[in-house]
Amino acid sequence: MRIRYRYLLVALVTVLGLGLPACRQSEVREAISPLHPQSPLPIPTTAMSQPSPPLLQVPTPAAGLGVVRGQLVGSSPSSREFLAGEIYLAPLVYAQGATPIPFVRLKPDEDPRATLRNEANEFVIVDVPPGKYGIVIHTPLRDYVVPDEEGGFLIIEVQEGKIFDLGVIELP
Repeated sequence: MRIRYRYLLVALVTVLGLGLPACRQSEVREAISPLHPQSPLPIPTTAMSQPSPPLLQVPTPAAGLGVVRGQLVGSSPSSREFLAGEIYLAPLVYAQGATPIPFVRLKPDEDPRATLRNEANEFVIVDVPPGKYGIVIHTPLRDYVVPDEEGGFLIIEVQEGKIFDLGVIELP
């Protein structure tokens, strides 16, 4: 019984139209979006670019100390975590034995850290005592020691009165 009423209702709507306007294919108009070539909105004629962040000013090293500068880059999910971390210089510690093996020892309360940073992840570490250091990125979850090209960790030697430029450090 229900099926008959449904068919009857569909037939009535079709025959009578119930006041619905007829729509022919020729009367269908395409909607115009702001991105459509014929949009009434003005189209920019020059490419829009984001302004680049200002470069960090590297201070002159203080007497008896050095300065380290560099930039971190990375696009993977793990590198994003490290990009937000604190950048430290951890002094080298050598294990005793026939062949001394260097290790880095990070003490966040004592070791030199980047105090100047910008949106492009450029950083400057000022007032660094002369010596050999590894670069450590410290996050709440873990630390990352920046590797060198041979698979060990990057060792830099800061000299008195000099600016050590690390260049661009690409994170994994």
